Amino acid sequence: MTNRKRKRRKERAAQMAQAAREAAAASIDELELDEAEAPDEENENGSSDAHDSSPSQVDPNGSELDRDTKIQELAEPPVVANTHQPAETHDKPKDTVPEASHEFSLSEERNLVEILNRVFCELDKNHDNVLSRPEIDMAVIDRHLEAEDAVGVSVLKSTFEEVKDLHKEGWFARKNGVTLADLLAFEQIILMEGQAVKRTDHEKMRESVRITTRHAQRALRAHRKLYANMDNPEKSIRPEAIRQGIVGDCYFLSALASIASTNPAMIKWMITPLEDNYYQVVFAGCMEAPIVVQEPTAVELALYAKVSEYGMWPAVIEKAYGVFLQQHRKIKTVIPAAAADAAESVYEAFDLLTGQMGHWEALPLLSNEKLKEILDSAFKERRAVAAATPPGKNGYTAESKLPAQHAFSVIGWNPRKEEITLRNPWGRVSDMCTIFENADGIFTINVNLFRRNFIALYYEDWAPDENIEDGDLPI
Repeated sequence: MTNRKRKRRKERAAQMAQAAREAAAASIDELELDEAEAPDEENENGSSDAHDSSPSQVDPNGSELDRDTKIQELAEPPVVANTHQPAETHDKPKDTVPEASHEFSLSEERNLVEILNRVFCELDKNHDNVLSRPEIDMAVIDRHLEAEDAVGVSVLKSTFEEVKDLHKEGWFARKNGVTLADLLAFEQIILMEGQAVKRTDHEKMRESVRITTRHAQRALRAHRKLYANMDNPEKSIRPEAIRQGIVGDCYFLSALASIASTNPAMIKWMITPLEDNYYQVVFAGCMEAPIVVQEPTAVELALYAKVSEYGMWPAVIEKAYGVFLQQHRKIKTVIPAAAADAAESVYEAFDLLTGQMGHWEALPLLSNEKLKEILDSAFKERRAVAAATPPGKNGYTAESKLPAQHAFSVIGWNPRKEEITLRNPWGRVSDMCTIFENADGIFTINVNLFRRNFIALYYEDWAPDENIEDGDLPI
């Protein structure tokens, strides 16, 4: 991004913040007046007015926030949490019979235990009987792992935090990693031996192991093609191709999926295949610094943005984004994709991916007419749009049980029916969600339900830079 654009961005952000504060002040004054006149009034559906349940009106302890705090919260972009795909989330619809491989057989469990023992010995390079995080991370990016070992590394990486705390060595003997005692306890959980059968948290670990193993097996079987349709890549560049992994980069993947929906040519333009399974990725917002990455390993495809029937282009872009963050944000990680866990804003992702100005609106301050106007214009001009949910109790929104503090792509708008189509980058909404959705996390809701479940709208706002010549970008 050029210095000129950064300066313009700062000036615009200051103007936006001031306008939002003024609008927030007027909005809150009006809400307080309404509360004084009709504190118990309910809307036609029997639920309280939107401002009564808004997370910006009440602090976590239930007490009302002061007026200045409310204004400040509405005037600043909401924080999108580092939410990764939960272990309980599956890739299939609720009414679909699980795959046979979903449940381990006894032989599969024992085979996995043997793999974990072998992997532990192979990865413990300094022979201190402790498997450290760097030792596992180096294995994740190792391109020469045997297929079975790739499964074992995937499981150890995805469960590292839980496994390393299974056995308490004592204050002076505590090791910062997975010890042999931790591994033994983990194997008992996998085999459901001893006390493991009585622990619900252990069953969650088993479920995580099942899902990770399935993802690793799929990654090993998958054809490593950039696009499923190499003759016509744009047919493979679809929002459904994006499936978030264990990194909390919903802010980036939701923006990427929205661009895949509105302007697939932009994504095709980003990636240039090179020799020996390398790819060059150019982000429109930082064209002066192309990123070169090697094809993701099987473990990376199992744990991070996953390979799908549409190809592995999302994983290549996510890996390149991780390298970009390592280089420009000085984030130190061994695994490039892991750097994307540094939560940025959705509009910053739009800036980088499109080279245009990302913009955001606080939905509580946005009238229905203005919201429809933004959506009409954005979809008419094929500009990318995303939305974020507010904080919620137990990690879900109050009404429809959508994941809280999470970013979604807005991929459709029907002005006649006033319906909005969204997609969760997980590839699934959530097991608790009350909204119907298909296997790819796509669902359609009306404007009123959208406003009750979401707190912010993000969109690509064209702001051409004279440094970019016409025709350089596929817009």
